[in-house]
Amino acid sequence: QCRFRPSCSQYAADAIELHGLTRGLCLIAKRICNCHPFHPGGVDPVPRAKG
Repeated sequence: QCRFRPSCSQYAADAIELHGLTRGLCLIAKRICNCHPFHPGGVDPVPRAKG
């Protein structure tokens, strides 16, 4: 069970769609690093692209 909303898989798809592969992978890595028992989780949407 994912502790975040949207789920990590949906976050990954959205991050790549909005930011492209390179920036999307960086955002995904950051999100995965927060996936541990000591992080409360919660709502963590993909940041909107600038411009």
